[in-house]
Amino acid sequence: MNDAMRREIADSLEHLANQSAWNPEIWQRCHDLLEAHLDDDLLRSVYDEIVHYSGVFQSQNVFGLRVRPRRYHLQLYRREFRDIATALRLNLAVPEIKKK
Repeated sequence: MNDAMRREIADSLEHLANQSAWNPEIWQRCHDLLEAHLDDDLLRSVYDEIVHYSGVFQSQNVFGLRVRPRRYHLQLYRREFRDIATALRLNLAVPEIKKK
């Protein structure tokens, strides 16, 4: 993957992390960028997190009503997306990221 694509994915992840509410367009952009690069170990794991992140916003209770995500969960995802964006910008390898 070239540097321009790494920056684009990093920008997209940070943009998603900065959202205070569900934004399907921004989520879809991240999803599409990551899905196109599933051959990269880091991006494959981030892709899984993006899918889970959508589930946090789309989850329903037993009555079929959407449940508001807990602030704690959102903070964890936001931090993770920002950390991954930083790693992409610094071109860190997966073992280096796991150490940090």
